Amino acid sequence: MSLINKIFGKPNATGAPITGSHKDLRELVKRLDFGHIKADVRVIMDARTEAEQSFFPHRVKMQKVFDNTVLNDQVFTCMERRKDLTLLRKYELYNPATNEPDKEWTDYLQADCFKLHNNYALDGLFYGYNLIALGDIINDKFPHLGIVNRRNVSPDRHKVASIEYGVLGDDFLSDELAPWHIWCTTPTENGRSPVGYGLLFRIALLEIIARGNRARNATYNEVFGAPLRVGKTTKQEEDERQAVFDMLVNMGGIGAVLLDEGEDEIEFKEVNTGTGYETYANLEDRIHKGISKITLGHGDAVDSTPGKLGAEQGEDNPIAVALRAKQVKDGTYLESIWNDQTLPKLREIGIKIPAQLKFRFLNDEEKEETRKREDANNKTTAEVYKIIKDAGGKPDWKEFSERTGITVEEAPPPPAPVPPGMPQEQEDSKQLTARMRATLNRIYKHQH
Repeated sequence: MSLINKIFGKPNATGAPITGSHKDLRELVKRLDFGHIKADVRVIMDARTEAEQSFFPHRVKMQKVFDNTVLNDQVFTCMERRKDLTLLRKYELYNPATNEPDKEWTDYLQADCFKLHNNYALDGLFYGYNLIALGDIINDKFPHLGIVNRRNVSPDRHKVASIEYGVLGDDFLSDELAPWHIWCTTPTENGRSPVGYGLLFRIALLEIIARGNRARNATYNEVFGAPLRVGKTTKQEEDERQAVFDMLVNMGGIGAVLLDEGEDEIEFKEVNTGTGYETYANLEDRIHKGISKITLGHGDAVDSTPGKLGAEQGEDNPIAVALRAKQVKDGTYLESIWNDQTLPKLREIGIKIPAQLKFRFLNDEEKEETRKREDANNKTTAEVYKIIKDAGGKPDWKEFSERTGITVEEAPPPPAPVPPGMPQEQEDSKQLTARMRATLNRIYKHQH
């Protein structure tokens, strides 16, 4: 019997959608082309002002700024790195009373739609919020799971408008719509809005500076990085002069000029820039570090060079510590969404997940790190006890077991020495004869 039969108690062999009475808020959004905006520093401030208006605040301009921000390769890489710290972890449904996992329902949550749910939920950390639409249930899964366009979502009014800047819409927290939508938010930062602005608000300014720096760097390379081709001719006919000029231009993508022989002259002199060109790379490097620091907690978390962190290598180096902190923080964030929203809503729409089951990430890596620390401490303790024993002392093995958790029994005393004058072979033969006699006695005693 398929899991869909267990969930709804009846076959669904046709694979037809099970929609219940829900409404998908994505269907409310009209597909109108409002275009993008050219983001600059002033636009960021305008976007914040728009989001903090006393009457009818909107996040439209802010989300348009974010759409440009994520096109930056460094921003995209840091976002993917941050999310992978959580998305690549194993998770399960378990019973807190017994601390035992439920294999059947854990396997159910391994479907691609639920992994996509996790990805969208983590996006809320960057955009400030995300409204996930579950969509129809088909063959016990949610193949059309996605998000509602953030420009049409008002976190202040809890409504989805059909067009951008619309003030009317459907309340996604209503009893009818809430079970089919997951509302992923961040804490407010200034009390002006119930929802935060997300990490991209802090990254956007750096990305705008980076974009301008790259444009100026490209212009610099075009002017000073490529030679200028100069052609001289005595030809006066327009078509002949044009042919010579075309020849110069078609030699490549660099600049060209055509002069009259003996009359006009242009001399290209490369400007002695010294190390001024390095300012572009230096600024870009600092911007990249800033983006990485905001996203991953350390400026070198993406672009670090192996062996350049001095003595702090391995698991305790600053980068590893920063990444673990983000992983734990994001894992806690996602667990709360599952346990406070997703699981209760799945049960409400008819999926019979046992009420006692909770969602959690597995901490195999943390357990391994704890085991390594315990092993290192136990090794140090064992070395101390060995020194005591080798010095002729008598270690307290009971205390050793309490400290390390390792049960140790005191070694038996050594065998008595063989009396002088008795060959070792005789002693061995004597012990063997005694063992045989004891064995025979047990056998005949058992028979009688």
